This record gives sequence, structure tokens and C-alpha cells, in this order.
Amino acid sequence: MAHPETLGSTDGARSPSEPPARLPVFRYTVTTESPRLRDMRQALGHWLASHGADPPVADRVVLACSEVVANGLEHGCRDLLDCEVRLVAVLHDGVVDVRVEDPGRWDPSPSQPYRGHGLDLVRRLMDGVDVTSRNGTVVTMRRRVRDS
Repeated sequence: MAHPETLGSTDGARSPSEPPARLPVFRYTVTTESPRLRDMRQALGHWLASHGADPPVADRVVLACSEVVANGLEHGCRDLLDCEVRLVAVLHDGVVDVRVEDPGRWDPSPSQPYRGHGLDLVRRLMDGVDVTSRNGTVVTMRRRVRDS
């Protein structure tokens, strides 16, 4: 089931990939059983707004995250019945860092000639984007939360 895992700040023990305590953190997991992207977009947009992101910037971040999570569900979870795509966003120093993970391997070649433009869109929306694929695919993105 799709759900926000944590809204607010982290506390307690953390793994090496988790942000330091007391930074605003948003976590959301979407599953193939319940791919509720609309709920994720609404929750992420609210979280960004509640932490002072400019509305047009929040819209760009939400669109980029939605694209990456949708791709994770479509491609990273292909042929898996119970699959999760996880999103973690951290705000610090006027920047949001986002990490989206899925269990699939990255394939840069589009499956159809009219496909394959999602990552280009994401790169136009965000200040920085990186894709790695070792044990699953990890997309990291970064964006200033204020244009001024």
C-alpha cells in the first residue's frame, strides 16, 4: 500500500544512507499493489510548502519525483508482483535532496521511439540529477527550494 512513512524530522538510529537527525525529511513508499502517485504528489507538495519552498519550485520537484517514481514502478518493478519504490527527500540549507530507489536495473535505451524523454524532463526541472544502477536503480536529484 502507498503511504508516507515519515513526515517531519528524523530521530534515533539511522543507516549510513539516511540524513542526520533534525533535518526535515519526507519518506514515501509506493508499491505495485497500490501505485497511488496522486497521494504521493499531494503529500510531497504539502511537505515542500510547509517548509517554505516557492510554489513553482515545489511544483517542479513534485513533477520530477512523480516521473522518477512512475518510471521505477513501470521499469524497475517490471515482472515483480510485490515491489516497492521508495522516495526520501531531505531539506537543508535551502536545498531539497531527493533519492528514489527501485529494485530494477537501469536501461537507458527507450522501449519505443516516442518514449525515453522522462529523464530529460527531470534534468530540466531539477538542478542536478544522477542515476546509478548496481543493486537496483537509485536516482538522486537536487533543487534549490527558492528561485529568489
